[in-house]
Amino acid sequence: VINAFFAVIISAFSLANIALDLQAFAIAVGAGAKILETIDLVPPIDSASPTGEIPDYVEGHFQFKNVSFSYPSRSNVKVLDNISFYIESGKSVAIVGASGLGKKLSVEEKYKMIKNACEISNAAEFIVRLPNQYETMVGEGGILLSGGQKQRIAIARAIVRDPKILFLDEATSALDSQSEKLVQDALNKASKNRTTIIVTHQLSTIRNATKIIVMNERAVIEYGSHYELIAK
Repeated sequence: VINAFFAVIISAFSLANIALDLQAFAIAVGAGAKILETIDLVPPIDSASPTGEIPDYVEGHFQFKNVSFSYPSRSNVKVLDNISFYIESGKSVAIVGASGLGKKLSVEEKYKMIKNACEISNAAEFIVRLPNQYETMVGEGGILLSGGQKQRIAIARAIVRDPKILFLDEATSALDSQSEKLVQDALNKASKNRTTIIVTHQLSTIRNATKIIVMNERAVIEYGSHYELIAK
């Protein structure tokens, strides 16, 4: 009788707490519906589509001419407003402002390309100290690497494709001073003989840029070399 009594009491408490579980379940269902809705969205531009014009050769120079841009979710707020500038091939151009702004290769050839890219990006310096060096498993998304190491691996991945145009967005953000120095040195070597666009709000990272474009909110307010801008 006593066991049955306690069983009824415990069951009553469990039933009283089920409302909290049902509330959490309802919240999860609502959040899941929004996630699935986002996953099912069809983008207006299919980056994986083989159709469209694909140039045989990219010289590396391009021009922004009266470019305006708004995000679809806030179409009434312009992020860029009538922006125009020209970037010459092989030059390094920095854009600064506040935050918010062929032939198949053999395995051996690919391995040489990867090692060369890692040396340029200063990633080889820590890779050779890993247990299995270039064969070391670093976890999903490089979870076993530090922030600076991840950045250098990302630079190596860009270099190994030998792009004519290199786009860098806050490449040295959230790094300590030592890691920032290593990453910045890697960026300087990676941008050699490449058209390089650097988006940043850290002036220390763009001293060697050929041209610096300064933006305020959504417009270009001035441009020039690091020396010219400091002189102003």
